[in-house]
Amino acid sequence: MKEKLITLLILSFLIFSASAQVKKILLEEMTTTLCGFCPPKSIDLERLADTIPEAVVVVHHAGFGKDAMTNAPATAFAGAFSPGHFPSMTIDRIKFDSAPGYYTKYVGVSMMAFKWADTVLAILKRTTPEATVSIEKSYNSSKREITGQVKVKFLKKPEPGDLRINLYVLEDSVTGDTGKYDYDQKNYITNDSKYPELIGKSVIYYKAHNDVVREAPLGNWGAAGVIPADPSVGVVYSKDFTCQLPVKYDTLKGREVFPDKIYLVAFVSYYDSDTWKRRVLNAEKVNLMKPSALEENELSNSFGLKIYPNPARNAFTYLNFNLLSSEKLEAAMYDMQGKKIATLINDFIEQGNYTLKINTSLLPAGMYIITMVSETSSASVKMNVLH
Repeated sequence: MKEKLITLLILSFLIFSASAQVKKILLEEMTTTLCGFCPPKSIDLERLADTIPEAVVVVHHAGFGKDAMTNAPATAFAGAFSPGHFPSMTIDRIKFDSAPGYYTKYVGVSMMAFKWADTVLAILKRTTPEATVSIEKSYNSSKREITGQVKVKFLKKPEPGDLRINLYVLEDSVTGDTGKYDYDQKNYITNDSKYPELIGKSVIYYKAHNDVVREAPLGNWGAAGVIPADPSVGVVYSKDFTCQLPVKYDTLKGREVFPDKIYLVAFVSYYDSDTWKRRVLNAEKVNLMKPSALEENELSNSFGLKIYPNPARNAFTYLNFNLLSSEKLEAAMYDMQGKKIATLINDFIEQGNYTLKINTSLLPAGMYIITMVSETSSASVKMNVLH
């Protein structure tokens, strides 16, 4: 039985290694509540994100006038990338050279809505990840303070340039008091069966806006100087961040900001005075509260879980636990964003003391949580991996 568990564990890490190096696509929409043609395409974008898990969506409320969600990061972005026609979006800030007919003049880095899904799928089909991006963070509820670190590791040698680590703070379900389209969404598409939620609505009152860019803690164009001009493959480059979560972003008409509606989006990209040369290499998106919930609600260590050595500095570490009765046992590993990394055990296990040999050589350096649950008990323990 012990040998079987060890084999399952090592295989699970091999699977994790393949899935961890995923290319994600950063989709940055430009819109405002004044844009009457934008609601159906915002729905299309949400549908796209639901069907393509590699899509990381952020929404800049700028470029077509202003609304109550327009801010400095959004204005800076739209000033650089707006095509002058809406709805529009950048896809990894890549330059696209052509589009059918009327839309040709509006396609540069910014892309009109009719090509979004096809372009995302085409990029995913032909692109392998050049770098990994991860976010470690914590939230102090009494101070409403977010702190953390963004880490970037290159999987292949990138082209030399001004590579930067970027971070956006997003908010979901943003609403406010009605009036003058500050939050209520103008809508021209009122009779299209593809969008039943829009039928008969020239104004969408109390519209819940998602993925709204609220802050850029590392600057509108990211942190310069962290990544050298000629970065090394396999080296982790990191940048700390801190930001204060306000009770309200809009003190006059806005609603209260709830931490569980806050997301962090980190990405690594080039910066250049030429807008066409600001390509995004990879991105990551996490919810603010998921890791906090995982850490703050750690279960009592009823299995006597022990990890040694911890921190794990070599290729292997060992997880020891004691099972007082024969029963169905489940064990899994999570990263600090609350994402499940691997299922370690899912089997009926005989009573006894067990030691599992864990191959950590394929895991990125960082903190992990191993949880163990049976029919009668539950426990969790932290594991720190260093390389």
